[in-house]
Amino acid sequence: MVDGGLAPEGFSIRAFGVAVRVLRGPECPAADFARVARTWADCAPDPDEQPRYAVSARHYLGPLADGSDSAAVDLSSEITRTVIDHADPAWVLLHAAGLAHPVTGDAAAFVAPSGTGKSTLARTWGRAYRYLSDETVGIDPDGIVHGFPRPIVLRVGGEDTKRTLAPADHVRVGSGPAYLRAVVVLSRTAQGPAEPELTPVPTLAAIMELVPQTSYLTRIPRPLHRMADLLDSVGGARRLSYRDVDSLGPALAEVLGDPSAEPAGRVS
Repeated sequence: MVDGGLAPEGFSIRAFGVAVRVLRGPECPAADFARVARTWADCAPDPDEQPRYAVSARHYLGPLADGSDSAAVDLSSEITRTVIDHADPAWVLLHAAGLAHPVTGDAAAFVAPSGTGKSTLARTWGRAYRYLSDETVGIDPDGIVHGFPRPIVLRVGGEDTKRTLAPADHVRVGSGPAYLRAVVVLSRTAQGPAEPELTPVPTLAAIMELVPQTSYLTRIPRPLHRMADLLDSVGGARRLSYRDVDSLGPALAEVLGDPSAEPAGRVS
């Protein structure tokens, strides 16, 4: 996949219908740039697609030369912003991790602010379920969930240290359709319940929590109505309260179904 989108001067990615060219620049060591490009391989577009937008990596190169991942994390954020800036305004873009059942395609958006468990959940459970994103999911007017399998960003060794991981090395990545079946508000705390708890969130309260975690809400036609309709389509939002991500198996099976089961069929 990398070979299809990587040239010495740059590589291309596609997400939410937006294709972006990432330009290397002469300052960036080729080996470092190739390493970063590999982590984006799961977002490679069709070889004949011509990106309309570009991001320069030149502003993020100093830390790369030192062997740190901070530059790759910053570059990932810049690419993400570019994609979101130019996405279809009819889509709801939630600041959420996304997982889908590997057989049915039933998907959930796990909504939470930065640094509160999305990437950890995505990496831990993206092996059993299909990984859609650790950062942003796009939901079109038909309820189809569009993933963004960008590099997984994890905090390591301290609050300010992060690493980027190639999704294909750590999680299950696929290209089949995904259908929104649940919106889940994550609530991970050290004082959380030992056994994870799923509780319903009233629609108005859920909208108030989702608004700050929605990109470009005001460009969505009738945004609050759209949010209410989206929540109604999945039977309302639920809150997932927990302490340890490894304990989430039963709760995720309740939301998405057992990933090891082969269902007899599904109704769209």
